[in-house]
Amino acid sequence: MAALQSPFVNETKNLYSLVKKIVASEYPPIPSNLYSGELRALVAVCMDPNPMKRRDTSYACTVATQMYERFVRSSACKANTLAST
Repeated sequence: MAALQSPFVNETKNLYSLVKKIVASEYPPIPSNLYSGELRALVAVCMDPNPMKRRDTSYACTVATQMYERFVRSSACKANTLAST
């Protein structure tokens, strides 16, 4: 979903194959040229096949909020820099 499509998009017609990929956590990598390492790491910990290692939605929400706040601050700084020139 972070890459704007299901990681299992090609498996919709074969339920057995879909379940197998979900259980094994087999999904295409998030493109590193488009997405930050932080987002790719978040996806990796949320998709961990081991339920004891897998992070929950609360963690994902916290990280997403932190990433968003940094983005807003960075955008504001850039806007201020452009306005002062």
